[in-house]
Amino acid sequence: MSDQKSIANWTARLTGIDLPVLEYTLAEIAALRDKLDDVSYHHLADLIHKDPLLTVRVLRYQQAHRASHQTRDVVTVDRILLMIGTRGFVREFGRAMPLQQGVAGKPRALEGATAALERAAFAARLAKAFSERRFDIDPQEVITAALLHNLAETLLWIAAPTEAAKIEQALVEHPGLRSQQAQLEVLGCTLADLQNEIAKAWHLPALLQHLMDQQYAAEPRVRTVHLATALARHLGHGWLDPALPDDYSGVAELINLSEESAYALVLHVAVKAARNWRIYGAAPAAATRPLEHADKK
Repeated sequence: MSDQKSIANWTARLTGIDLPVLEYTLAEIAALRDKLDDVSYHHLADLIHKDPLLTVRVLRYQQAHRASHQTRDVVTVDRILLMIGTRGFVREFGRAMPLQQGVAGKPRALEGATAALERAAFAARLAKAFSERRFDIDPQEVITAALLHNLAETLLWIAAPTEAAKIEQALVEHPGLRSQQAQLEVLGCTLADLQNEIAKAWHLPALLQHLMDQQYAAEPRVRTVHLATALARHLGHGWLDPALPDDYSGVAELINLSEESAYALVLHVAVKAARNWRIYGAAPAAATRPLEHADKK
């Protein structure tokens, strides 16, 4: 069980950093400055969704600048863009610090953070595929929740890479050790509990907080987020990870497919996600697929 004092201390530490964004993101924003009149909101939304850190910055900006008459949270990036406009977006977010600068001189921190960001983007793609097949009422809400689900881990690599590495090393040295137990031993709290507190501290939209909260995993939309993030995490360990059969079974049940079709869908999404590997500089899940899985139908 997480220690409340540990959660409070870590929440304060991780939310106190100057949140960076990917270097790729800043380069793309800079390239837009001379053609703002030709840039579509769809293009900007796609750029934001590739960078979980920028997504958080956009959501926090909207929450901080919401109008007094606004009674409902704006949850999705495309709707926020309609409110701040193309020029407002470039002006506000083109000045962020690049991640590489934020962890300068800490190569392990950069490696861990970019791997976590790549997994988050992959999870968002999986959530998109699952929610669309479920005919979800608003897939973008589910996609955003999946994109931000492992935010605490990413922030830990940026602000406290030594502790993040200790957790990772403990899991490597003790294959039977559960992730939550390793987190408790190093941090005094779990990343899931820390994630919830960070979302509250940053006043992220209540719906996103709900969709990211594992205690509501029985709900189909929350289950979609949970399965997408679990698959991205387990596939990060390799395509023979022992937890994957249960993941495929869960996907099959969620969207009414056979387990074989569920696997094929996940593989298809993984291959498409791998095309963006240069954005993160981290090996995508598809890169570790064994040959026997390449021919599996």
